[in-house]
Amino acid sequence: MKKELACLVIHGIGRQTPNFADGLNAGVSAQLETLGHDPEVLAWQSVYWDDILRPAQDAYLKAAYQATDLNARRLRTLLLNALGDGASYRQLPSGRRRGGEETITYRRIHQRVKDAVRALYRGPLEGRPVPLVALAHSFGGHILSNYIWDRQQRPDKRLSSFERMTWLSGFITF
Repeated sequence: MKKELACLVIHGIGRQTPNFADGLNAGVSAQLETLGHDPEVLAWQSVYWDDILRPAQDAYLKAAYQATDLNARRLRTLLLNALGDGASYRQLPSGRRRGGEETITYRRIHQRVKDAVRALYRGPLEGRPVPLVALAHSFGGHILSNYIWDRQQRPDKRLSSFERMTWLSGFITF
């Protein structure tokens, strides 16, 4: 069956697994069936980026715990997992910040988004551009907003119009 709508899902801060969007996909599909629509018209693609930041955060925690006897380990781990994602996304390696400068982490996460959009376009959409709806949780909305701006303000002519986000029809954050 030809897909009529593409759905891109990106997660927010905190620990995630590669299958983080499975429940959302299943829930939307079940609701569509309940309403008498065929869920097969949707093409789903998730953007998983937690594994890009996790190694540095884990290494930091390990070093901190080895360096001194710290209390509240679970709370410290939770805070680093939750707040470290946002800090790592645009933080320069030296710790200095300059407005608008892209970091290695920023580029790696955006490459992950680019790869997901490409997989969606070349996979289930079979190279046919269809309307795209982006679903972004929490900090994923910030990442995706930056990515969309970059693609539309600095278009890469090597990408299809779909991959340049010109078929974006909806951007839902939650």
